[in-house]
Amino acid sequence: ASCKGGVGKSTVASNLAWAIAERGGRVGLLDLDVYGPSLPTLLENAVEKSENGRPIVKRSREHEGMILPIQCHGGVSAMSFGWVNPKAGVKGAGGTEAAVVRGPIASKVVTQLLLSTEWGHLDYLILDLPPGTGDVHLTVAQLLRLSGAVVVTTPSSLSHVDVLKGVAMYEQLKVPTLAVIENFAYLDLPSGDRIHPFGMPGRHKQSLQEALPNCRDEDLDGQLPISDIVRDCTENGETLIQRLKKTNNNGVEEEVRGNMKSEPAYVAFQEMADKVIRRVYEESCIAIKAPSVIYNEKRGGFVVRWTEHMIDGGDAAQEVVISPHRLRYSDPSTGSKLPNTPGGSSEEDSVIPLSVDVRGNYALHIKWSDGFEHAFFTYDAILTIAHEDA
Repeated sequence: ASCKGGVGKSTVASNLAWAIAERGGRVGLLDLDVYGPSLPTLLENAVEKSENGRPIVKRSREHEGMILPIQCHGGVSAMSFGWVNPKAGVKGAGGTEAAVVRGPIASKVVTQLLLSTEWGHLDYLILDLPPGTGDVHLTVAQLLRLSGAVVVTTPSSLSHVDVLKGVAMYEQLKVPTLAVIENFAYLDLPSGDRIHPFGMPGRHKQSLQEALPNCRDEDLDGQLPISDIVRDCTENGETLIQRLKKTNNNGVEEEVRGNMKSEPAYVAFQEMADKVIRRVYEESCIAIKAPSVIYNEKRGGFVVRWTEHMIDGGDAAQEVVISPHRLRYSDPSTGSKLPNTPGGSSEEDSVIPLSVDVRGNYALHIKWSDGFEHAFFTYDAILTIAHEDA
């Protein structure tokens, strides 16, 4: 992800997917840029094609209304609006038209791609998001419990300013940043000299550390070079891993350009894959990122469970039952009691939740019996109430 366009998000996402798959991971790659889908171009020669030379999106035979992802060489499954829309004007899709839709429609398309693609069993689903902090990003954060974000930027100050906005958005949505990658960090000349066309990489590290206090230094220093190998692969519609694994006419793997495993770009993507795998595992091992909130009618309220980190360094499991009335008449962002809250036991007993749905890593959606609806009741607010009632 990145707030800035043109920093190489799609190139990084596709090569990262192949690098993780090479390590044995079951990987899906989903292009969520409705206006400018990139995967049909980047993976033109990496996908399995039909007789007409184009990939065909097939319907699932087992689940009505579901579609199957495109299978790629190397074991990666992929999906893009550019393949779903046969008129999409992107190389590899076969059409000539642009996607001219408003934000809410784009969000609906993203929802369909997320929920109507039959991925099967995956270890990792990599989402290639469009630039910005708009409807698509909020839709994804509300629909999925994201493991984290890999932020792609460049050493440019202009790119860095926008990236900080994206980082702040994910922090607010309780999506951890796994790594920050500076693309186009340097260019190695034939003379042996190294230049930095977009400025010295790493010069914005301090502000990133301030914005991401939970990230280690090594998570913020990823660098990708300007590489003719990456350019050649992108222009040819394949990934670096696929280029490395190409076979000759005898079915024997051969490397296209010398010892490609020593290429800086290839090494950088391998290191990035190791870092992302490690960080995803670390985040999954954190005791709690969000409380467990379940409405239990027999216990007369919402049962909230979470882990409290104690002063002595240990962890203690906590549980509190919050009455429906308390949640119904509290601020969904802060947890503070609303003014003019009605009282009385009969009124308290009469308000109950009709449905409680998870919204990403950071909130619940609650519909009440009196017709009121909390679109986003944040976990922070719930924990505030739980601590007051404990």
